[in-house]
Amino acid sequence: MTGQANSYFQLLSESDPFSNDWREGSFMERLTEHGDFDSAAFAQLEEALVYVAGMENLTFSWLGIMIRIVEQLTLMLRCHADPHDPYRVTNLTDEEVTGFDNRIRFLLVEISRGNTPDMSRFGR
Repeated sequence: MTGQANSYFQLLSESDPFSNDWREGSFMERLTEHGDFDSAAFAQLEEALVYVAGMENLTFSWLGIMIRIVEQLTLMLRCHADPHDPYRVTNLTDEEVTGFDNRIRFLLVEISRGNTPDMSRFGR
């Protein structure tokens, strides 16, 4: 495995809410615990998800990690949109949260179809 692949796998492990590698200060921890959306850290996480989704020998274990990350992301966005839930993504507008949600759902659908997501429609 290349050094870049190792760094992607480490990033995903640190962002998996059920992993022993879950890291305080990771994009997912900051979003989940503090409602803070770090766009640069998200870009790295998204890049890692796209990389792993495009691997020819994607394992069930890594697919599970990816699913748990996407599920946590969509849960946080759903909580933000629920007027009865106190959780909010503090540094995004409701419109930005909707755009983020669309982006995550596109990523998930493409992965579920066996495609490497082409994120260029989102300016990447």
